[in-house]
Amino acid sequence: MTGRGQGAFEYLLILGGTVLVASVVLIIVQGSASEVNNTLVVSSNDYLSALSNQQQGIEQNFTTMYTTPAGCAFSNPPCAGHNTCNSTTNSCEAVENTTRNGCDFLNPGCPFGYYCQYNYCLPDPHATPTLANGACGASNGAKFYSAPTTNLCTAGSVSAVTGSGPWYWTCVGSNGGTTVGCSANVIINGACGSSNGAAFASMPSSGLCSAGSASAVSGSGPWSWSCIGVNGGTNASCSANLPGNGVCGSSSGAAFAYAPTVNLCSAGNASAVSGAGPWAWYCNATTGGSTASCSANLIVDGACGSSNGANVYSAPSSGLCTAGSASALSGAGPWSWTCSGLYGGTNASCSANLVVNGTCGSSGGSYFPSTPSANLCGAGIASSVSGSGPWSWTCSGINGGSAASCSASSLCGSSNGTGVYSAPTSGLCNSGTASAVSGSGPWAWTCTGTNGVASCSAKLRVDGACGSDNGTHLPTVNNYLVLTNPCSKGTLGARWGSFGYSWNCDGVNGGSTASCRAWRNVIMWGTHTISECTSLGGHVHDDTYFLVDCLFAYYGGCSYACCSCPSGWTAVTECTVLADGFAGKDCQ
Repeated sequence: MTGRGQGAFEYLLILGGTVLVASVVLIIVQGSASEVNNTLVVSSNDYLSALSNQQQGIEQNFTTMYTTPAGCAFSNPPCAGHNTCNSTTNSCEAVENTTRNGCDFLNPGCPFGYYCQYNYCLPDPHATPTLANGACGASNGAKFYSAPTTNLCTAGSVSAVTGSGPWYWTCVGSNGGTTVGCSANVIINGACGSSNGAAFASMPSSGLCSAGSASAVSGSGPWSWSCIGVNGGTNASCSANLPGNGVCGSSSGAAFAYAPTVNLCSAGNASAVSGAGPWAWYCNATTGGSTASCSANLIVDGACGSSNGANVYSAPSSGLCTAGSASALSGAGPWSWTCSGLYGGTNASCSANLVVNGTCGSSGGSYFPSTPSANLCGAGIASSVSGSGPWSWTCSGINGGSAASCSASSLCGSSNGTGVYSAPTSGLCNSGTASAVSGSGPWAWTCTGTNGVASCSAKLRVDGACGSDNGTHLPTVNNYLVLTNPCSKGTLGARWGSFGYSWNCDGVNGGSTASCRAWRNVIMWGTHTISECTSLGGHVHDDTYFLVDCLFAYYGGCSYACCSCPSGWTAVTECTVLADGFAGKDCQ
């Protein structure tokens, strides 16, 4: 840097101030007449440049020419700071806002850290200028998928980011510092273009990449290439085929549980898959070739139909399977078959039951010497046999079949087990041959039939008959008559009456019953006797009793009909109908 001296500016006014001298002469001298050396040392290139520009402007624009007055020189005034030399009055005055060569006090135009004095920009001893240059941040020169928003500047203020990749911004310096431009690159992932997957007769040269840069195409059909990402983006592998016929893929002819979605075509473009199983689709040729028709089968698990588990009278021929393929039936009831799965599906085992109606066996309707136990049912399940001849049982149906009621009879005829008055001659055997009847009651004989020999018998029938106790007067024990010979035939049956007056002699083996009666022993009141009562036509009426000789001896009156007493007898009661049905008056 060199020092410069500023001489006095002299401005000339010609023709009484009406003609402006068109040229301004800048006289630079090393010193003035007073030998004062005005030297300015500047360390800022920016300042020197600005000062030179200001001087040039003044040379071009200022027309006023001053003449150095006697009191002070404008080019080297002896005035204090913030004062200037007035050329008219030749005295120092406060600075006015008048543009002069270099700078003025009110509008100095000096850079930061300088002030205007004597028409020069001088370093300000009271201020330390701080220059801040703009500086790009870490995002400068980096690579992004979208516009950066951080790390744009490390110094200075950031401007708006512009562009769509690459992006641009500036970092503006402060206090006269420099401004720098920054930028960042966009990351682009490689992406295959429209030629990828297409068919061509020759190597494709266009439509290789929709993003990134295409590598060289290799191969002779099919062809392959890469779309290389930009600024660190990923690469994409691409290929194209020779034109050809559509060819079904490995899914064609296979079996699936659901519609196939992969391996439809090994060549060509697959159409939409149609159907619900089996399914069909086409492999369309890429360029000029033929179209292939393809299909796949549905995996079907075998499933038994409505005949499975049913009860039927004959082998079923329908309702065997709801899914799958039915095999031949086996068996004669029950029957079995298989519903085979299709295309690898599972198999199902199925069966149907035979309906069996119950039927009587050979024992039904036959004659036996004892309870039958074999050949009860021809079909069905036999119940227990009930009865003692005839016998009965049931043959229940199987699997919903009907039941049959069965019976068998005894070889012995209707006379067997009955009571008869004499040896039976009829009803000896229901079936077979009767032997001679033996015995005098009971009687016995045999019946020989196809199922064996039965032993048969009949009992002697005896009618009941009253014994000698009937119609007599008897002693009593515990209020009952003491019977010694109640029946001459049959057996003693029921007894009735307040004190056991009557009884039955029941017949044996169906014989008839005889009714018998007796009376208690009594002693009449007074001197009359029973025989006297009866001889006069009276009827003994018991009334009271007391114990005599361990027997209940009853005392009562003699009851006469027509409510009158015979001579010598005294009436005891009024004429009434007595409990034993005899109407009359008791007398004694």
